[in-house]
Amino acid sequence: MSKLPENLSEKTYLHITYALYLSSLLLGITAFAGVLMNYLRRDAVKGTIYEQHHNSLITTFWLSLGALLFCLIWSGIPVIGLSSILGWLGLVIWFLFRVITVWLSLNEEQVAPSPSP
Repeated sequence: MSKLPENLSEKTYLHITYALYLSSLLLGITAFAGVLMNYLRRDAVKGTIYEQHHNSLITTFWLSLGALLFCLIWSGIPVIGLSSILGWLGLVIWFLFRVITVWLSLNEEQVAPSPSP
């Protein structure tokens, strides 16, 4: 269990992880930092509204990584070029929708929606 610095609230910590997830669309690697931060804090916030936010982001990370790997394999098949592009677009739209809607629930001090694909 990691302890937060006194001047950093759990909500601010989650805002940072959400920002890391969104910036991963441009930088890629930042999602790994975000999921690591989620794993480090998840146990410390058990029983609070923040626990579900950490769980939701962790689930989003793993589902996105799996879909990304699938799209990479799928795009290697020349005959399926257009569907590959649509798959990438679908993944980006789903990722944006997932992260933004859950981030908005954090701003409203609500429990994150259930982490389903």
